[in-house]
Amino acid sequence: MHHNLLNQDDTYKFGECLWRRTEDESGLPSDTYFFKSAFLQLPHPPEFDPKILLKKYLLNKEIPLVFIKNISPDGLSSTSFSGGDEFNIFMNEWIESSVLATNKIMSNYERIDWTSHEVYIFLEKLFVWWKSQREHFRSRTMVDGVFGNPRGNLVKLVSVLGQVLLHRTTKNHISENTMQLIQDLRDISTDAVYFFPMCIHNKLMNEQEVYGQLLRAVNSSKENEANSAVAGLFIWYMASIRRRIPFPNKPVFECLVDIVYHKYNTGLSRSLKELAHVVDEVPELIDPESLSRLLAGLHNLLYHTELRPNNNSHIGSDIEIEDLPEMRSAAAQLASALYKRYQIYEEEMPEVLVSWKLACVSDSLPEVRNMWSELSKEDITNIRSNLDNIEPIVIKNNVRRCIRRNKQKKFIKRRKKLRRGLYQDGL
Repeated sequence: MHHNLLNQDDTYKFGECLWRRTEDESGLPSDTYFFKSAFLQLPHPPEFDPKILLKKYLLNKEIPLVFIKNISPDGLSSTSFSGGDEFNIFMNEWIESSVLATNKIMSNYERIDWTSHEVYIFLEKLFVWWKSQREHFRSRTMVDGVFGNPRGNLVKLVSVLGQVLLHRTTKNHISENTMQLIQDLRDISTDAVYFFPMCIHNKLMNEQEVYGQLLRAVNSSKENEANSAVAGLFIWYMASIRRRIPFPNKPVFECLVDIVYHKYNTGLSRSLKELAHVVDEVPELIDPESLSRLLAGLHNLLYHTELRPNNNSHIGSDIEIEDLPEMRSAAAQLASALYKRYQIYEEEMPEVLVSWKLACVSDSLPEVRNMWSELSKEDITNIRSNLDNIEPIVIKNNVRRCIRRNKQKKFIKRRKKLRRGLYQDGL
């Protein structure tokens, strides 16, 4: 559909055929293997509105249980772990069907842009579900069981809170139940740092606290915690760029750049991927200093992620050899994004990006080769025209104000320190 393989008449017929039989529960097409969110982007007859049907389904459907209480014929009760597949699919439907905090602001979306009232209703429903599941998620016995990792199911819940729900709430329209849910998740799941930035504008957390928690988690030796913190920094920066939450006074973007520049192992792969998304989405906001540090980081990674024959120990690199394919693929993704940025602005291509291009097209790993792409002349023209719209102008002004504010704060701090030193010397 996205490649215009069907003409208008065939598209109409396909829509009629797809919607010929519908489910009683959702009103959406039945007998398909598609996620329900997929129907937002597929043809439909004029008498059906996929957005309204899907919105009604997601708000009314009972949230699937991860832990199920069973009662035997003799009256004994027990709790079983369902695996969480149905719950994860339901949470994924929310993510795939909704306008996310990091999505570009548009007047017409294929996705659902939830109202604060609808979010309030679902959060209350979510808390009822949580009350029935909370103690089981807290149990170490259940978490460390041989049938999987139940606490891993919280990752999808954390994602829905961060990308879909919390930025649509306000201080005056958030219930005690929601605050309890957030506090419980903070106590139980290290992945909860992902949604912390979304708690600032509704006063559930303050900026200093969020920034401190993210920095602590970024430096964690636990990979899932570090990755969640990196994703939290990304969502904080991009959601503020999209004007869905206030722009941070903290150097959020610089934290992601530093991970690449200093080649921190934990969270490095996720940082490379998130930075590639930033460069793809808002290339005009990459300042020269950050650009220089990213290129320096990629220069080091070009050598340290190279797989060499008969080199089991991978001398000279502190990256584990089993992590090299993923790390090199992520680095290639960022290098490709930066290469396209230089194409857009017709600037002299840095030597390190040319080296990455040559390395990627001949790399032995298909996941690395597939990461490299360049822009056509038509793509470049379209992107340049989009850079002239009003949104980047507003964004740049916001960024300039924050930079100016940060510089003023640093100046005041330096002046106070200087004065204290002078007074201590008796001058």
